[in-house]
Amino acid sequence: AFLVMIGVVEGVSPSMEEAAQSLRANRWQTFITVSLPLMRPGLANAFLLGFIESMADFGNPLVLGGNFDVLSTEIFFAIVGAQYDQAQAAILALVLLFFTLGAFYAQRFWLGKKSYTTVSGKGDAGVHPHLPAALRNLVFAVAAVWTVFTVLIYVTIFYGSFVKLWGVDFSLTFEHYVTAFSIGWNEFGIHWRGSAWSSFWTTMEIALISAPLTAAIGLLTAYLLVRQDFAGKDTFEFATMLSFAIPGTVIGVSYVIAFNVPPIELTGTGIILVLSFIFRNMPVGVRAGVASMSQIDRSLDESSLTLGANSWQTFRKVVLPLLRPAILAA
Repeated sequence: AFLVMIGVVEGVSPSMEEAAQSLRANRWQTFITVSLPLMRPGLANAFLLGFIESMADFGNPLVLGGNFDVLSTEIFFAIVGAQYDQAQAAILALVLLFFTLGAFYAQRFWLGKKSYTTVSGKGDAGVHPHLPAALRNLVFAVAAVWTVFTVLIYVTIFYGSFVKLWGVDFSLTFEHYVTAFSIGWNEFGIHWRGSAWSSFWTTMEIALISAPLTAAIGLLTAYLLVRQDFAGKDTFEFATMLSFAIPGTVIGVSYVIAFNVPPIELTGTGIILVLSFIFRNMPVGVRAGVASMSQIDRSLDESSLTLGANSWQTFRKVVLPLLRPAILAA
């Protein structure tokens, strides 16, 4: 949500806020009537991603939920558990999709047909006004609590990596690092002797392949949704969210079932992992791109086309440089 919102917040034109203050609006009025409405694309898409991710989250409910069952865990155990009831899993998945569809149309209804363009071809060198004092203090307080909580978690993890056995023996040791990431030398050069090196390099390789592909496909899809008009666009936009609405583990099982037999037999290869990561995470790039692109004036595209550039050149030289925060989020 933060990565989606930061690009939208940066895209809000300071000149509009300055114009409101020139018309004697105070900080609260400027924020409520100018700044906040212009952030609607980011808020709506951040809400959509957060809601769907919370509904489909599998790992946290499984580890932390205790006796509390949620739809995502029920779907998983219906597929791979002792009951092996695919019909029940399908019904529960449809319930998840129903909530996803509801959230999708709720954010579409909230955004409506209004224009949220703030990035145009005109120069804009203004300065954003300060937030109202009460709101600024509230934001700082929430951010401070969240920062302390996050830092505490990472410090605990870091400290836990140096103790012999968490909860039993807290004496410090490097044994875990030596076992996992030890390095040696032989006649062929560096020898990665640690038990974790193989999985580390495999993870890095798959991430480096899938991340740019995910960003590229997500942003190109967002460009189609925002800049192009075609039949079935709403259905296509909703379809881009489907891979995010189902627990990742269930998607993995589905990929195994779908690609485990000829003519497309990919199970056990790195390709199926890359494909799974791309289509699982692509909705994040799509929503970030849609939110940021909603602020970019179409006249920039039209000016580029008028000057003889084709659609690809326009996207690469005009739109893409304005989507840097969205690229980071994707």
